[in-house]
Amino acid sequence: MTLHSFVVALAIISTNGLTAPTSEMYALNGFGARVSWWFILKLPAHIHRSENVSSERTPCTCSSPICRSAIDNVEDRAQGLCYLYADSDNPNLQYFQTLGYDCLGQGGNDPLSQTLRQMNTSVSYKDRFWAYFSDQYDRLSTVFSDAACEQSSRFSAHAKGAVAFDARKGGFYLQTSTPNYPDPSDLHSFIRLGCQKDNNVLYSQHLMAISLDQDEIDTLGNALQAARLCSANYYDTRNQDMKERIVSSSFRQAFQDPTSEFNANVQMMGRALLDPTLESIPQSREAFLKLKQPGASKSPRDINDNFVYQYFPNGEVPLLSRFGKEALDDDQWTIQLIVKSPNAEVPPWAIVAQVLDKDLSVATWWDENVGIPTICANDQYKLTRFEFCLNDGAHGVVLNANGTAPHNIENLVEAKWTIDSTKNGTVHWHLVGGRQKDGNHAKWGLTTSRFPTAASDTRVIFGDLNMEGYPCSTTCHGSQAGRGGSFFILSESALHQSLVHLVSKACKCTGVVDSYADNTTRIFEQARMCQHGCVKKVAQRLTATLLPRLSSEARSFWNDTQQ
Repeated sequence: MTLHSFVVALAIISTNGLTAPTSEMYALNGFGARVSWWFILKLPAHIHRSENVSSERTPCTCSSPICRSAIDNVEDRAQGLCYLYADSDNPNLQYFQTLGYDCLGQGGNDPLSQTLRQMNTSVSYKDRFWAYFSDQYDRLSTVFSDAACEQSSRFSAHAKGAVAFDARKGGFYLQTSTPNYPDPSDLHSFIRLGCQKDNNVLYSQHLMAISLDQDEIDTLGNALQAARLCSANYYDTRNQDMKERIVSSSFRQAFQDPTSEFNANVQMMGRALLDPTLESIPQSREAFLKLKQPGASKSPRDINDNFVYQYFPNGEVPLLSRFGKEALDDDQWTIQLIVKSPNAEVPPWAIVAQVLDKDLSVATWWDENVGIPTICANDQYKLTRFEFCLNDGAHGVVLNANGTAPHNIENLVEAKWTIDSTKNGTVHWHLVGGRQKDGNHAKWGLTTSRFPTAASDTRVIFGDLNMEGYPCSTTCHGSQAGRGGSFFILSESALHQSLVHLVSKACKCTGVVDSYADNTTRIFEQARMCQHGCVKKVAQRLTATLLPRLSSEARSFWNDTQQ
């Protein structure tokens, strides 16, 4: 055989599908090294220097993205490519340039590019599978029609990300708050962040990636079915141009062909992403995932199928199994997963607080349209309309017997970070959404006990969903209370402490004296909304008698910090 004939034959073989190389798929750091998890907090493209000062461009030294597609203007997107980073090897947040990393998502030495490029290099392998999912593909680098799913859609999860895995060795799962990214427009080429029609680098965003072996990929896929993610299950019937881009042909073939040697390997994740007939799951789910450790073998302890919210004849709904709690407490390499069903019509972060039985502080797209008030333990909700959708025992969210809230869920308002030691090295930005140029679209939270003497709990939560719902919407089903999504909970003290230090202002729970009846609405807006969120809707829709009675004993974790 001539050399030319050999090359042609090799090309033919590659189109028929090769077996994957020996290297495993992992979440990768900026230099391509394997890690069990990483977290990126992208800075907004604008910041402010101090309170009540107008915003300015973030002092980010990145270059504008180089885009193949024609986009109106990307010069102003350079300032939105700087970020903070932490991972399982170095869990303290650090500025990316301190680590020697490149700008975010530009195809170089950054964690996002290194991790996602594994999908581009896996196209020809029959035993490697990948898929994208998002509720927003309407403004990619290539514009596709009907490329968004909404609350009224058959699949409606407010979730964005990607998954890639080997049939036997597992892979990685990526969660992000970034609209239209990762971008599946080109099957074979890496598409840079910021090259989308949507200026998706304007606001602060978060990205999280975890490494899982194949058993855990199955467990994850099983749990995610409750969320109703928008992937091939939804877009296949709406846009043929996206069909081959959103899911690998190997994944589609293995899932649809019961005779495939890999059919069993892809069933759980395939049902979550590829099955258009997936039935609605009434209850939210919980799972514990064993993180894959580079160079380490999996623990023999099996912690699959520890789900919550299962119906029983007597109507009781156990929130968390004892075995599951022990698994989490005993092993720092376990990540807890809560998947909200769209049928659980409650404020999304209330599910997290209830399952963890902890006070929380959250940074989300807390905007003037549907951003709900801070929830404070001991505030009285019994006489409010719908009890503010906080008392739904069938879906695991309940008030105390006396009608008071059991936990704080405090909205975070501002953050700061010192990029360097110069006079202007500290930058500030808002942790609320809406009209601020220096706003936040990331979705992360912290356990933050209101009792300073309580045992330290240092969990960090990465979410798909915002603090949205009633009373900003008119019903409990409105806004993101009526959508699915996931929350990944990591017990990591160093990252927790980094994020606590990042926060410079919170809409914190404060006690309100009893003698405020004449100014109930105004005081509620100030004490529980800090003049943010849907404060105008509350003022228009709710009289004093429809608002919760604020507790004089309310207190906050942030009373004992730098706040």
